[in-house]
Amino acid sequence: ELITPPENKMTASRRQIRSLLAGFGFSETHNYSFVGQKEIELLPQKVLQSLVEIQNPIRPEFKFLRPNLLLVLMKNFAVNLRNFESVKMFEMGNVFSEGLAFRERKAKPSDKSALQEEKLGLLISYKKNNDKNSAFLEMKGVLSSLFEALNISDAWFDEFPESPAEFQDACRNLMHPVRSGQIKVNKELVGVFGEFQPRVK
Repeated sequence: ELITPPENKMTASRRQIRSLLAGFGFSETHNYSFVGQKEIELLPQKVLQSLVEIQNPIRPEFKFLRPNLLLVLMKNFAVNLRNFESVKMFEMGNVFSEGLAFRERKAKPSDKSALQEEKLGLLISYKKNNDKNSAFLEMKGVLSSLFEALNISDAWFDEFPESPAEFQDACRNLMHPVRSGQIKVNKELVGVFGEFQPRVK
């Protein structure tokens, strides 16, 4: 008789997230973990300092390891929105940083290995203006439902600090200054959400 090993908690959580998002009408996408010079032009200086650069990239657009999921997700998004009235997509994948990110986590300054973290990225958009205005609230509702399903009772939404210098992560620089915010669990920052700035669109 074969005994099935217990399922890893992280694997179970991934499966649950995929199922929940599919129920909300999201499609999953998979991308390479690389970005080029063009994609990183929108990033703040703090993030640029911690980019992981590939020594011998096979193509210019594969020069860096991605610091967030949105830089690549936006490409998928633009292609799909040309063909559909609305688009909802998500990706679960790894993002990378080095140097400054390690020092902030009290790692040894000499440690230049890339820090790898798994992230979840979601995008919603509608072609009609009235629907566009509701996408922001829809995203908050989806996130709240995810937290509830995952039994994360202490998650909440917070405003961004008034000074950009207080918080310059790889996504914040892409977000609308008003219709955006931070996602926190207790006092820990775990993500950001909001509309893209007009210059990003």
